[in-house]
Amino acid sequence: MTTNVWILVFAGLSVSLGVCLYIAMSKNAALQVALQTTRQELKNYSPIIDVDLEVSGRRQKVEAEIAAAMQQIGAERQELDAEINRKRQEMESQISTANRQLVSARQDFEAEVNRKRQNVESEIMTLNGQLVSARQELAATEALLKDYELKLDMEEMGFYQPKFEFEDSLKYAEALDLTREAQKELVKQKLVMEGVVPNTTTAMKRLGVLGVDAFNGEASTIISAVTYRNFEASKEKLRAEFDKTNRLLEATGMRISQKYLELKVKEMAIAYEYKEVQAKAKEEQAEIKEMMREEEDAREEAEGLREKAMEEERRYQQALATAREELASHAVDDRQEYEKKIQELETQLQNATAERERATSMAQITKKGHVYIISNLGSFGEGVFKIGLTRRTEPDERIRELGDASGSLRI
Repeated sequence: MTTNVWILVFAGLSVSLGVCLYIAMSKNAALQVALQTTRQELKNYSPIIDVDLEVSGRRQKVEAEIAAAMQQIGAERQELDAEINRKRQEMESQISTANRQLVSARQDFEAEVNRKRQNVESEIMTLNGQLVSARQELAATEALLKDYELKLDMEEMGFYQPKFEFEDSLKYAEALDLTREAQKELVKQKLVMEGVVPNTTTAMKRLGVLGVDAFNGEASTIISAVTYRNFEASKEKLRAEFDKTNRLLEATGMRISQKYLELKVKEMAIAYEYKEVQAKAKEEQAEIKEMMREEEDAREEAEGLREKAMEEERRYQQALATAREELASHAVDDRQEYEKKIQELETQLQNATAERERATSMAQITKKGHVYIISNLGSFGEGVFKIGLTRRTEPDERIRELGDASGSLRI
């Protein structure tokens, strides 16, 4: 910008000098014309008597005119010099003003750059803060997502996390009734629908009732089909039906309240856990019946074994008595053979007696049996074990029965 200003200054000076030269040349040309005119006039006065006098007079006149012209040129040159000085001062003033403006513009530019830099730095700090906050929110969301996925995986494997911890099925039944009563209370207080105003028409209210009825039907279907594998999916499905019904009611200005949805979700959780408690109670009853059946089978089995052992004991006693009688009636040479036979019979009799005593004990103590610890990923889940008791002499038979009944992975 400084180079441009100096170019303007030199251009102005060049113009001023050109004007002055133009004026001087114009004056010189005028003098030449005047001199030519004078010479022409001299020709008109050729018949002059006193030439020297005439020439002298004419010379004086011309010199006077030349002096006057030179004086006029001097005056005009002074005026031109004054004009050049004025122009120079004006240009210097303009250059000074331009320099001041340049300095001011540079200062303004630097101030604007600093201001923008500060704004950018402030925006960067703000964005960094937002980035940190966004990362924290992302980490929290990812943690929630992982927790949600873990819950889904656990529920798919049978690890449903109970929402309520009631002592027995009656408590669940009472809680289910209370939840449904709370829903009825919302209906009585006309709090199921939001957006109902005094000028809402009867037709619009009927549409709202139809919407609630449709939502209740879908909710009942979802609640009746909920299992530990699809609880979270059923909850999302229930919310999707809630949102769909409210979208259909959007034109009426009404919507089903969030409180009503929360009660439906609570009802679903209680209903599911109620069914689970009932199923567990049935399972426990079945196990008790199985235990009683096993006790009876074990008693009958032990009684049969005891009778069989007693029969074996009597048979060996009779055989031993016969062998001793035969030993007493035979010669000395045959005694060694009979004594050996008697020892074998005595050993067999001792074994039969021990078996009879064990069978008698089993028949008298029906709680005696084998403790088994089993696991099954498909039925119980990972890291879950079932401890049971069987009174069968072969506990593997009970394990095979449980495996056939589970219909899942091998126990």
